[in-house]
Amino acid sequence: APKLAIQIEEYPNQSLIDPFLGYVCQDGQGFSYQTEPTTKQCASYNLTNGMTAQREGYEDSTPIEKLLYANREFDIALLSINENASFARNLRPAFISAYPLYKNQILVIPTEIQGLVQDNKPTLQDQPAHGIFDGSQQRSVVIAFSTNEPARLPIGTPIYDTDGYIVGLYWGQEQNKLYLTPASVWYHQLWQADEILQEISINTVLIQANIPDRIRAEPSIIKDDFSPEIGNMGYDVLHYDLDLTIIPTDRFIQGIATLTIQAKYHHLSQFSLDFSVMQATSVKVDGVEASFKQANEKLKISLNEPMEYGQRFVLEIIYWGIAQATDTPYSDNFRVGLEYEGEPPRLAFANQPDGAHTWYPCNDHPLDRATYDFHIRVPEEYTAVANGVLINMNNEGNYTTYHWQMRYPMGTNLSIVAVAFYDRIDDITSSGIPLQHYAYDGTAEAVAYILSTTDIAFQILESYFGPYPFDTYGHVVTPLKGGAIETQTMTMLPTDTAYSSPEYFFDLVVHELAHHWYGNSVTLASWRDIWLNEGFATYAEWLAVETQGGTEAFQNLLSLQENAISASRRTTPLAYPLQSEIFGRDSYIKGAWILHMLRLQLGDDVFFPMIQAWAQYKSPATTNNFFQFVEQFSGQDLTVFRHQWLQISGIPRYILAWHYEDQLLSIRICNQRDATYDVTLSLHVIG
Repeated sequence: APKLAIQIEEYPNQSLIDPFLGYVCQDGQGFSYQTEPTTKQCASYNLTNGMTAQREGYEDSTPIEKLLYANREFDIALLSINENASFARNLRPAFISAYPLYKNQILVIPTEIQGLVQDNKPTLQDQPAHGIFDGSQQRSVVIAFSTNEPARLPIGTPIYDTDGYIVGLYWGQEQNKLYLTPASVWYHQLWQADEILQEISINTVLIQANIPDRIRAEPSIIKDDFSPEIGNMGYDVLHYDLDLTIIPTDRFIQGIATLTIQAKYHHLSQFSLDFSVMQATSVKVDGVEASFKQANEKLKISLNEPMEYGQRFVLEIIYWGIAQATDTPYSDNFRVGLEYEGEPPRLAFANQPDGAHTWYPCNDHPLDRATYDFHIRVPEEYTAVANGVLINMNNEGNYTTYHWQMRYPMGTNLSIVAVAFYDRIDDITSSGIPLQHYAYDGTAEAVAYILSTTDIAFQILESYFGPYPFDTYGHVVTPLKGGAIETQTMTMLPTDTAYSSPEYFFDLVVHELAHHWYGNSVTLASWRDIWLNEGFATYAEWLAVETQGGTEAFQNLLSLQENAISASRRTTPLAYPLQSEIFGRDSYIKGAWILHMLRLQLGDDVFFPMIQAWAQYKSPATTNNFFQFVEQFSGQDLTVFRHQWLQISGIPRYILAWHYEDQLLSIRICNQRDATYDVTLSLHVIG
């Protein structure tokens, strides 16, 4: 039987992971997972079919009943067996140690082999090849160790410390190094599994583990190696309440950020927020002063008492500063943070992808979504705009406070505050969504005309993607010098909006609105997978052309887009970009082409219901789980499709040569790339 690498993403919002019935089919020299048998060499299975549990040194075994939980990043899974089986009666509970391993620590392996920790710092390693079944690259958090004699260990062998606690599971060997997945890391993930499964046996193991009294949630690469400089995995921000005083003429901000946080590490004692440009002056935890240190774009906070997993606490940070734009490693073409014009003073904050922490302390990673309240105090002649719904306005002397509320969770990159002399434009869509647009004073008529196509965009996109996922929408003109940003429910527009035209601006309106399905509602797990956001939004533009202009206009557009992608000089695969490449043309145009080719392969009857279903996807999106979703929805194996279009850089390039003699036409197509493609080419012979 083939040795399968079971790969299941973590779904924190589901009660459990049920086995999915399907087939394992031999495909060339490997095996692939499919929902329908496509060859004679297929075997039906579920995710635990044929799996047995057996203790080392014993002959008896018992079948695995169900896969309860799996986490790909940490390469761990929880499986259940029948507690009444004779095998189960002899089992003893395992005791885990969540203490971090240290260099040269002695390890004990069940075969009486002794090990030694080589490097105590967890790293991400590519999993050794053993039939990865969806064609994707898997990376796991591991620690290197050595043994005093050659060892051939089964995958998953428990590794102990000298006190008999499990400190890790054997992961594999790569380049003469042995690796284990450290319990000090995946111990915290088991708490998340316990939250989902509510199993007494799991909770007992966690409670009885040998763990430090205080655990620091250090920023590290183990959550997202693509963006190691942002985010922290030790907690989850549930709500931001931002009380801001903004003086536009001076770019001055005085802020009180109140964060409702839930601990995701057990015994959490220290963690960090992303924070730069501004200066923190006071930090309180549940109303009590806490020590903190601000350096290197991080605000490190030490808790007075450690927090248990799942415990909630309120963090209050008082800060001030002069807003400014900063460089970002994600682009050489733009900066993030403040967008500003001085005559008259106008300001807004462009946060995508990592600009939010330049004006408020936050967990500035797309994985951590939260609800928001904005209380923005500005001089009375100004208007303050933010995400969501305007709850009220309060006049206080020469100042007005605007209370905006976003009740749908959103990433920090989607937040916005804009302050200027604004006129408001009210409208409503055909489907009943209220619209509020904010134009610079004196330009309301021109901006209203330019945005008059918003309802048309809604009609087109709702017909393809399903109901709009929020309860309000609008646009706000800002000092942004070009483009637009899909800030949630209040799209950020460029400063020259009033001088455009509805026809020219329509593509932009469609693009940013489409992000509210794909990007804002279905959110990314990592900026590495940005093509999922930009590809869908760009393809939405193409669908709008097809809807309004018909087949001929659509084909003309595809010809233009074919020329555009042919001109790309990017050398990295779409699935594995460099940080500075994520907002390059490939994320947009090649991403859209991938969706169009997927449409051609699946057919409209499958593709369009599939993208509507994907718009309801609740877990953070990755390239991996998108293709798993499509395969399960369509019943097609997309391993080859995914490999050649996302895991190989560039596009196919062919030279076509033909010869006609004696009423015989000979055609030769020569591949100019080192890569091999499985494609169908249509040839039109004239004459």
